This record gives sequence, C-alpha cells and structure tokens, in this order.
Amino acid sequence: DDNTTDSGGSCGTSNTTPCKFGVLTCQTGALKCVGNVDPGSETCNAKDDDCNGTVDDNVPGTNADCGTNNTLPCKYGKMQCQSGAMVCVGKVDPSTELCNGLDDNCNGTVDDATQGAGVSCGQSGTFPCSYGTMQCQTGTLNCVGGHNPATETCNGIDDNCDGTIDKTGVTPPADATGACNVPPPAPSGATTPCKAGTKACVGGTVMCQGSVVATATADTCGVDANCDGVLTNQPNTQTDVLNCGSCGNSCLTGAVHANWACVAGACQFQACQTGYWDLNADKKCEYACTFISAQESCNAQDDNCNGTIDESVTAPSPVQICGVSPSATAAECKAGVTVACTAGAWKCTFPAGVCSPTCAAATEICDTLDNNCNGQTNENVPNYGQACASDDATPGTQGVCRTTGTYICATTTTTTCNAAKNNALVTAELCDGLDNDCDGSIDEPYTAKGANATYFVKPAVTKINTSLWIYAYEASRPSATTLSAGSGNGYTCNSLICAGSTPTAPAGVTLDKTPSCSVTTKVPWYNVTPIEVEQTCYARGGRVCAVAEWQRACVTNPPGATTCKYGYAPNGAECTTALGPPYAFPILATATKWCNLGPTYDFGNVVGDGDQDGLLPTASASLKNCWADWAAQYLNGATNGKIYDLTGNLREVTKSAASVYKLMGGAFNTGAESGAACGFTFYTTDQNFRYFDLGFRCCFDTDPTL
Repeated sequence: DDNTTDSGGSCGTSNTTPCKFGVLTCQTGALKCVGNVDPGSETCNAKDDDCNGTVDDNVPGTNADCGTNNTLPCKYGKMQCQSGAMVCVGKVDPSTELCNGLDDNCNGTVDDATQGAGVSCGQSGTFPCSYGTMQCQTGTLNCVGGHNPATETCNGIDDNCDGTIDKTGVTPPADATGACNVPPPAPSGATTPCKAGTKACVGGTVMCQGSVVATATADTCGVDANCDGVLTNQPNTQTDVLNCGSCGNSCLTGAVHANWACVAGACQFQACQTGYWDLNADKKCEYACTFISAQESCNAQDDNCNGTIDESVTAPSPVQICGVSPSATAAECKAGVTVACTAGAWKCTFPAGVCSPTCAAATEICDTLDNNCNGQTNENVPNYGQACASDDATPGTQGVCRTTGTYICATTTTTTCNAAKNNALVTAELCDGLDNDCDGSIDEPYTAKGANATYFVKPAVTKINTSLWIYAYEASRPSATTLSAGSGNGYTCNSLICAGSTPTAPAGVTLDKTPSCSVTTKVPWYNVTPIEVEQTCYARGGRVCAVAEWQRACVTNPPGATTCKYGYAPNGAECTTALGPPYAFPILATATKWCNLGPTYDFGNVVGDGDQDGLLPTASASLKNCWADWAAQYLNGATNGKIYDLTGNLREVTKSAASVYKLMGGAFNTGAESGAACGFTFYTTDQNFRYFDLGFRCCFDTDPTL
C-alpha cells in the first residue's frame, strides 16, 4: 500500500488553533487521518476548546447563582469563568456579628449578641474609681457604668485613684505647680520690688506662696515700684545732681566745701567754695587759705594756697648772694652750693672746706677744691694737674712698665705724680726695641744684661761646634714686621770709640746703633754693608761668621754627620742634591724641598705669569724644608736644631780674611740653584758696599742665651 493515489491529502474539520488538519495515510489497508486536532466542547480551562477563536466562551454553568445567603446585607453571586477557573463573583456571605450598626450574620437583627459585649471594662477598681460593662450602643462598644481615673487636681479627692489625695505619687497636681502672681517684667534698665510666688495645694485649695506684690502707687528712680511694667515719674539722670548718670548716684556724696554739677550724665567738679582749696586733687576742698600770688615768695607764707610754704621759689645764684666769683666754675662753687629758703629768708650752704667762714676769707689749699670760689683751683701749688710720668725722676729707666698721669695733691701745700711703675708688665726682654723687663736698658745682649740680669735678649741660636753658635735666622731689626724690614743702621762706633779690631764706621755716618735680632717671621735686614755687620754683631757680643763657620752650618758636617751641598732638611740625601730642573710655583707643591731662590719660588703663584721673585720673612711658611738640620747634634733638639734660610732669601756676609768678605748662600734673585750651594764662594764685596739682596747672621764663641 505504499504510494497510494488516495493518500497524502488534508483531513480534519478545522485548522484554527488549537485545532489543525491532519494527513490522509493508508494504514492496514484503510485510509486514516493522522495528526489532526478537531474541535471539542468548551470548558473553563483558559483554552479555545471549540476552536472558534475565543477562549472559554459559552462555558456551561456560567451566570448560575452561587453563595450561602441572600438575606440583606448578604446576597448571592454569579458563577464566572476567570483565568481558566469557575469563580463566584459578587456574593456577600454571613460573618461574625460586630458592634457596627450592621446585620453581619444576616439573621435579620442588627448588632445582636455582638462580639466583646457584656465583658467587664474600666481602668481601676480603687475608690473612687469602679469597673463597668461593655455594651454595643448605636454601632459602638462603650464601657457603661464604670468610673475611670482622672487627672489629679487640687480638690481634696483622689482623682487618679492611686491611693493618694491631691498628689500623683509624691508630685503635686499640675494645677498646684508653677508660678503665680507673676508681675510684668521690669522695663529695660529698671528693677521691680515685686516677684512671683509658687503655687501649692493646701487642704484641697490652690494657694500662691512667696509672692511679693506692689505696695506703692508711684515709681521711684530706676524702680517700677507699682509693678505695672512701665517706668514713670523718673528724674533726668543727665542733669539731676542726686541721680547723675544712674539712679542713686549723688554727686554731693562726700563733698567737702565743693561745688558739683551733673553734666551729660557725669558728675563734674565745678570749683571749691570761696576760701577753700583742694590740695591733693581728690576734689575735696578741705584746705582753708587766702590766695596772694601764683608765684611763691620766700616769706614764710603759703602765697599760692597749695598747702606748702615757700616751695618752688626761684633761688638766686651763689654769685648773687653767697660771695662766689662769677668766674668760679667748679662744682663745689656752683652745683655744690645750696641756696635755700629757710624760715622765710635765703641761706647759703657750702660743701666742707669751701668758703669757710666766707668766700672772701677762705684760704686756698691743695685738696681738689676751689676753696675760696675765685675761679682757680689749687693756685697755691702751680704744677697741679699737669702731665707727668712714673719715671720723671729717672727718665727712661722703667721701660714698658712706665705709666703716665698728672700731678695731684700730696699735702695741702705740695703735689706728687699719681703715675707709678707697673711691675706687673715686666716680661722677658725681647728684641723689639722696647725695655720689656723695665730695667732701663733696651734689647740688652748677654754681654751687658742691664740692672735686671734675669732678663736680656736671648737670640735664637744653634750650636754647631764645641764653642760655636750661629743665628738660627737671618738677622732682622727690632722694628721689623712680617711686611717691613724696619729702619735704622747698625753702626755703633767710629774711630774714637771702636774697640779692638772692630772696623770703624765711614766718616760722617750717623751711629743709629740699631741692634740685630734672630727671630722668626720678620723681614730680614737687607742692603747692609760688611762694616755695619761687623759692628752690629760685635754689639750683640758676637762677630761676623767666618766662611768656614758659615759653611759648617750649611753642610752640617760635625763628626759623624753627612756633608750637605745645600741648606735643605732633613739631613742626609735630601741636602746633598739640588732640587732639580727649575720649577715654577705652584708645581713645587709636589716637591719635598725648596728655598727662596729665583728658580724655585715664584711670588706670582700662577703658572705662566712670569718669574716674580721677592724677599720673604724669616723661616717663611711658604718654603719647604729650607733649614739645615742640626737637631741631632750638640744636644740642640728639635726646637733650636734648625738654621733657616742658609740657602736663598738673602746672600749673607761672611769673612775670610781681614777686609775680605764673601757673600754666601744665594738670594731670592739668584738665577741658578748651584750659585746658592754651601761651597759656592765666588762673590766678594768691599767693606763699605751695599747690595739690596745682602743680609747677614752673627756667630758667637759663647752661648748668647746664658
């Protein structure tokens, strides 16, 4: 039966949803409609069972009566198909009877046997309260026959039924609390005597306790005496002298013979009554006086009525009434004189010793006072007040201890200088042009120690042989500084006064007798002649160093020492060789030694600015190891074992024979370091010739510091 000609066609009665046509199909030798959905009977199920396009229409049972009672207010409803279910719509069924004016149970009687009726009701059964019964009246449940608690009032009854009359617990009733007899508030700035009281319940009656009521009918100043809240009958406090500025402020309180007024609310003192005066500005006129004049006179009367007699009178000058000369200016004759009004008359009082018994009869004495006030002080001793010094009696004997002053009175007829030698200033003698030890000698050497032998100039020397000492520094003048060589020549003798073999000074030269020093950080003595050196060293107790002595100092060659070629330190290899090729400062900062020579020290301190040579102070810190090392020889030690600037700075005068002077050690302008070697003796000079780069140092056969 496959592929029959009568199969495959549509079949069914409706194709409206939810119905649909099926397909004719041959099954077991017969045509059948397969897959069709045909219309059925409509039921209340939210479906279109009859496929007419409307859901749940014409459902059987629709609009049939439903409900339990049709007696008003109850009524039947109608059955309706809603959302696929049959529902009774519009019915009103019986309910529990309530007190509401309706027949809730639909039995034909309104509010019969309502719920809640007949039960006990009320708040308290304590007398005078009682319970009642609930009854339905006109649709409302009411408590009938009961008496409930009420607000407690002051009436002798327990209104709130708490067992206490006229109180709630311990609190009085509300009508018996709070203020009573409350007066109107006093006007601004005023007071009132009235005040409110407090309510109290007494014997069932409300009473006002503690109030104050008005007793006056008219107000007083600043007081609402009648308590009506309005201030009347007030004085003008701007002008009322008894109530000035404020009530009760009387300007006359405490007044003593004084006139007062009230002006713009303030008390003003007008004046004292005639014949009375206010002495202490307290505006009380307690002093009775007759006014004569504003200017007080010395007459034992109170002319200006200020309570003081003869005060502030203008005193005449001492010249006018005391006998003082117009030319007298001393304080004891001017400010020291008191001119006072005493018992109505002028009286002069002088300091002790002045104008006694009078200025004309006074005797002048030496006592710092102008005793007779004639304008001259101590004219009986004519040198009084003139300048003087502590060594006037022996000029030049006190050195730095000398002080200055003036002549003062010693007695009433003699004077004395008030300057005294200050021995506290005594110090060791220094080579500085001063008498440091105050013994009358300046810069005295060890050969002439002066009156105070403890102190004398002890030059810095270094011992270089058994009986040989040499200046540790190039010689300098006492007046030299770190910047200046000072002044003065060293000539000390001529042909008439020179001793022994000391050569004489050139004819006509001034003998300054400037001593030489051996000290550090001073510009050395340069531009000197050999004869000047001879005389200067002799005056110090020494002599010009021989060439061999100077070389010994330079080469540091006592037994066991290493021979040095230059005056460099330390001893050993450092002093046997030259510094090397010429250097320009500051390249020398990397070297270990250099003295003030042309090729080794440059004042310019800048590479490329040329060679700028110049003289340095002795033992200058700008040099490095420029000293001969004698620290380990002859017990010299580190302090006095250094001889500075033997190489460089100044060429130094030495003596090789009579009138033969060698110039040793090179100078700041020496071009080649070899020319400054210890053994270089090429230069010789005449005994009277000066070189600007020539200096010296002295040698001693005995220790000049002892």
